[in-house]
Parts: sequence; C-alpha cells; structure tokens
Amino acid sequence: MGRWVRVLALAFTAFMALAPVAPVFAQDTNGAGAPPLMAGRVAAVEGEVSIWRAEEAGGGQWDRAQINDIVTAGTGLATDNGRVEVRFGPHAVRLGEASTGGFSQLDYEARAFNLERGVVSVRLAPAQQADTVTLTVADVRVDLAAPGRYRVDAIGDAPLAISVFDGRATVQYGGNAVNVGVGQALNMTQSSTNYAVARMSALDDWALARDARYEQAQAPSYVSPYMTGYEELNTYGDWVMEPAFGNVWVPRAVPIGWAPYRYGRWRWVAPWGWSWVDSAPWGYAPFHYGRWVTIGGRWCWWPGGYAARPVWAPALVGFVGGGGTTVSVGFGGPVVGWYPLAPWHPYRPYYRANNTYVTVINQTVIQRPPNGVPPDINQRPGSTWVAGPRFREPIAKVQIPARTETVAELRPAPPPPRPITRTPAVAAETGAAPGARVAPARPAPAVAQNSKFSAA
Repeated sequence: MGRWVRVLALAFTAFMALAPVAPVFAQDTNGAGAPPLMAGRVAAVEGEVSIWRAEEAGGGQWDRAQINDIVTAGTGLATDNGRVEVRFGPHAVRLGEASTGGFSQLDYEARAFNLERGVVSVRLAPAQQADTVTLTVADVRVDLAAPGRYRVDAIGDAPLAISVFDGRATVQYGGNAVNVGVGQALNMTQSSTNYAVARMSALDDWALARDARYEQAQAPSYVSPYMTGYEELNTYGDWVMEPAFGNVWVPRAVPIGWAPYRYGRWRWVAPWGWSWVDSAPWGYAPFHYGRWVTIGGRWCWWPGGYAARPVWAPALVGFVGGGGTTVSVGFGGPVVGWYPLAPWHPYRPYYRANNTYVTVINQTVIQRPPNGVPPDINQRPGSTWVAGPRFREPIAKVQIPARTETVAELRPAPPPPRPITRTPAVAAETGAAPGARVAPARPAPAVAQNSKFSAA
C-alpha cells in the first residue's frame, strides 16, 4: 500500500502544474434530460476546509466551505487542520484532517465517494431501502451497507485500513473480494492483507457526538428522513398545525424584515444552475423542498405532502421582471428580483428536465389556494431585489429599489444567465478585482475529473 500512496502523492503533485478542468458529473439515472433527485449538504465545518466549486463556469476553483454549501457529483472537499461533515438524507460522510475527496456519484440510485488521501468516516443510518455507498481509494473499491459505521484511512506510507464498527463492508481489489465484519479492520499493503481489531480514533469520537445530536432530532412522520437538512428543524423552529395547510414549520427567531431567500447567496451549481445557499444554520431543507406561505403575518414553511424520496430543487422561487422600463431582469438590467413560491405554485425548472421530472418535483403541491387566500400572497412581502451586478455577491439580499410599479404588475421572467467566471490563472494574469475569490495553492481534485490512480 505504501507504493499506492506514493503513486497518489505523485499524481496529486502533477495536478499542481495543471489548470483546473471541467468536472465529469454523475450519469443520468432518472431518464433522458433529468438531473439528479438528490444533493448533499455541508452540515459542519471545523477549522480550515475548502470546497472545489467545479460546477462554476470557467473550470471552477477552490473556495472556503460554509454551512449549507451544496454538494453534488464533482464537488471536491479538502481539509487542512480541520474536518467537515456532509449529509445526504439520513446519512453522513465526514473527512478528517489533511484529507481530500468528493462524490463522483450522488443520487438515490448510486452514491460513490472517492478518497484521494486522508481519513473518511461514513455513517449510514437505518434505511427504508437497501442503501449502500461505494468508497474508492486508488483501485480499491469498498462497498458499505446500511446501517453501518465505517472508517477508511489512506495516510502516507501506512497500510490502507478499512475499519467496520457496525455494518458490513466488501472490499474489491485486483479481481479479489473480501468481507470485513463488525469489529474488524482490514489492513492492506501492495503485497498482503491482514485482519486486526477496529479501533476508535478522534474522528470517530467526533462522528459519534454528531450522530447523538441527530438521533435526538428525528424527522416527524410527515417529513421523510431522505429530506436532507430535516435534522436542524426541531432545534431552530416549531411545527404548528394550520387548518388550511396542515403541518407547517415556523422558525423561532429571524431578523426584522426577514423573508425566505433574502439572507444568503446564489451559487451556480451544475446541472441545475442558480442555487440558493442560505445563511441560517437551519437553512437547507426549507429552501430546497416544499414551499413558503405567510400565515397570520409570519412566514411558515410548508413541507408538502409526504414523499418517501423527496426531490431536491436548487431554489423554489419565481424570478420576476418589470412591465415598465425601470425594472428588468438580467445582468444587463438594473435589478434582479425573486420571491418564494407558495404551496399552489408549481415549480418550473429553467434547467434541462423531462416531463416526468417536472411532474415528480411538483407531486406534493396543492391545486389552488384555500378560500380567502390571495394567489399572490407571497409576492409583496417576499419579493427581494438586488442590483444585477451584485446578484452573485455574498451579501444579505435586502436592497429593495424604489419603483413605481406594484409587485402585482411584475411578470414572470427567467433567472439571470450562466455566469462567466475566470479561472484562477487568468484572474491572476489580468489582475482580479479587490475581494475576488482566489484559489488556494491546491490542485483540482481527481474526483472532478472522475480519475482513478493506478496501483501498478
């Protein structure tokens, strides 16, 4: 295994001399023209953690990771003196210090994580179906079955180690396949494999503490555990029964003037396009599933009808443009506006999607508003506007320009076009503007290229 790690190190160094390249995303498993139905969430960040935003135009770049960052196939993660947790549905993947890796596939049908170096802990919760996660290190494939708790170490010249604390792992390498059972660790070198006792590490202690926190926040019966981010809701809000809508969730504390999709930022995430990253610690599930509505003067999140496998959306908003000359949408116009969709508003993707996908993602909406509720109840209090050039900035979206037309006069419009982002090398040559993001001295992740390092 020492030779494998040296090959990894040489390949990793070789990437330092290469410009970042566009990622290869997960294969389409939902039919022609349908994007993935699931995306992951950065749920915890400690210390220095970087995220490779390979989904951006221009090749992508490294950036500082933040809570609620969206993780999908091609999203790389790297830790220096920190660690990071990514959740997808009820499951979690956690990287320890000095680790690099990312998903090459992430959907209901296939989850594959590529560990380039370091340590990864995987927690697969009890599942409604036969959930598995595939983890690869060089040319070694490890199939992990749910429920289970696992750790894989690929550190320096030490043997590759696969530890199973709960569950079952199948390790495939060079045409061979061996099983690793509860309490076992399989240590692999280039010339031998041997079993040992699985021993806890500091990363495992942290993972157990995180798991204990989530076990106290079980999803209510009307929200599927596959709704990524559900575990934060009980901590930061309350479920209320409303006669007209059923169960809705209400955040306990929000700033004055708060509205959904107002505090956070827009990111371009392929294959969906503009996707919302909220600044609130609970701000994942309520912005990628369900709908918002004002009830009694307060914003309430309506999760929709129960779906065992809910469909993730980049942002459930309606973009709007003005009917006059003072308001328009796009980077060429003065402002960009949007508002949260209500429970009776169907979501119409602007990214490539087939009819089946559009039907499935709208399967939980209601046909019409309750009696006495205006169809456009969200537009006026929930409308948020920013100057077009500031659309991508990490600022609270509270700038509402003066205008004469009313919100009711605004017409639907497409979101802004795909951004044109310089690669880090070009930005350095031309002189990036003050405050522009600069990639850390780190290569593009192999996962973004769907690469495998040879063990030969």
